[in-house]
Amino acid sequence: MAESTKAFKISDELKTKINTTIQASGLQDKEWIESVTNLWVMQDVKIGLPNFKQDISELELHTKRINELVINMIERAAHEKEEISRQVLELSTEKNELLQKIDFMEKEIKAQLKANEEADIHHLKEKEESERLIRQMEEATWHNNLLIQEYKEKNDTLMGLVNEYKAAYEEKNSLKHEVDRLNQTLVTLKGELEHNVQAVEALKKAHKDELERMAEKKDIERERERLTLQSDYQNKIQSLSEESTEKIRMLYEKIEQLHKEYQAEIAGLRERLQGEK
Repeated sequence: MAESTKAFKISDELKTKINTTIQASGLQDKEWIESVTNLWVMQDVKIGLPNFKQDISELELHTKRINELVINMIERAAHEKEEISRQVLELSTEKNELLQKIDFMEKEIKAQLKANEEADIHHLKEKEESERLIRQMEEATWHNNLLIQEYKEKNDTLMGLVNEYKAAYEEKNSLKHEVDRLNQTLVTLKGELEHNVQAVEALKKAHKDELERMAEKKDIERERERLTLQSDYQNKIQSLSEESTEKIRMLYEKIEQLHKEYQAEIAGLRERLQGEK
């Protein structure tokens, strides 16, 4: 059958109503117009053929119920379509919100990983600094032990001189007493040095324990306490080192002075002995 186009003007309200009805029916525009035209023809036939009016009315009664069922199905389908569209929109919104949350969590995780990496670097620097301080302390202790050994050798030499001239110069017993006193002082100083070494070891352990405790605190508090602890630790090490070094130096100067006086006294006695001969 050939097809042609027919155009006519209608109101916007009627146009909207027709479009809504066509969309709800699920028919094409042409199919919907054919259905409406058939209904109209049926009404026209009922008027033009009164003998068939009752039959047509009964037929309309049956078709009306069918049409109502179809319309209800169409309306229900339209409502279901709207509900599905609404659910799709909600799911799309939830999906976008979920993507935003995932993006936010991803940024938080990256930031936390970066913070953990910086904290690990910070802890590594703290460990390296502690190891440097420990090496410095061990080096200072090693040098102090060398000084003690050197002073002990000098003292042994001095004691040998005292023993060598003890029989001839008993009047110099006071010098021996002084040397004995210095020896006792040296022993005391050595004990103090050992005590200082033990104190330094205790400080090392306390410093290590403190660093472990500091690792559980916030970065700002941990940094402030680390700097304070490091400063106190360095000051204590420096103080102990300077104290030990100063005492040993003074003792060494005293021994040197006594050694010179003793040598001078021995030289004088030798000159007198040679003069008496």
